[in-house]
Amino acid sequence: MMLWWCHLGEGNLAESARLIPHAIEQDIHAYALIFNITQALCWETAQQIEPIKREKYSVNSVYALKLASSLVICWLRTVPTELDRLIASLVELIGQTLEMIRPNRNFPRRHAIGGAQRPRKAYR
Repeated sequence: MMLWWCHLGEGNLAESARLIPHAIEQDIHAYALIFNITQALCWETAQQIEPIKREKYSVNSVYALKLASSLVICWLRTVPTELDRLIASLVELIGQTLEMIRPNRNFPRRHAIGGAQRPRKAYR
């Protein structure tokens, strides 16, 4: 996102208008890539949990996704021979933050058949 912001500051509006959609598309693809890498690490972490513990706990994927930006920076700076050690340490770190599975945590909404009722106004 920083790349297209620098182009906007140059004052060339025609070139900036052409680069903005491309930059947005690149951001979307980057977020999708980070999400997929994070989910792969979460799956690997879930496979390492004992089966009895896996019934009650799941991997905290929100925490893993929060680590995603530092994960990419570490991968860019890491020597390829140390990449396996880095992935193993990340899987271990993600495995330390498990969340309890809470079944039947959905509650039906209470409203008329015609749809949800509008809330009352707090002011008059």
